[in-house]
Amino acid sequence: MRGSRTFVFGFVTVTVIAVTKTILVNAYVNELADGGLSVLALVFSVLWLITAAALGLAFFVVSRWGALNRRAKIRHQITDEPGKENMIEVHAADWQLTKAETNVAIMVVKGFSNAEIAAMRGSALQTVKSQLSAVYQKSGLEGRYQLIAYITDEVCECSRAANEKSRPSLV
Repeated sequence: MRGSRTFVFGFVTVTVIAVTKTILVNAYVNELADGGLSVLALVFSVLWLITAAALGLAFFVVSRWGALNRRAKIRHQITDEPGKENMIEVHAADWQLTKAETNVAIMVVKGFSNAEIAAMRGSALQTVKSQLSAVYQKSGLEGRYQLIAYITDEVCECSRAANEKSRPSLV
């Protein structure tokens, strides 16, 4: 759903910019007005494509930069050995998890079942399920196994980066 809203927003933005450019070009270049509607449509199409390409490139660069920035932020925030608990806590801020949701997510990645989590926390099973649903929704992950896999991959990547940093250089 978020992707479709982004697409619609991008499409509308590109169209508005292209229309504005076409109006400005038409207002300042008299030959376009003499050329008729077909010339104006051609100018609009060319300006729309140029604007769409520029916006697409900007979106790609910004999203790539965001992913790299997020990974760098995670590496700097984890001072101890990267662990599942640390990784959940780092992501909790980005995902806007409550303290309870964070605690439940930590227990999930440690391998506890919903019933075990409810018993340890002294809460109802339905409460744990609701909190987990909120974790999955806020994180954009689809379920327990995706959460575990995602956090495990992040821990492995941070460990790999830490090991590469601590290795002596052969050069």
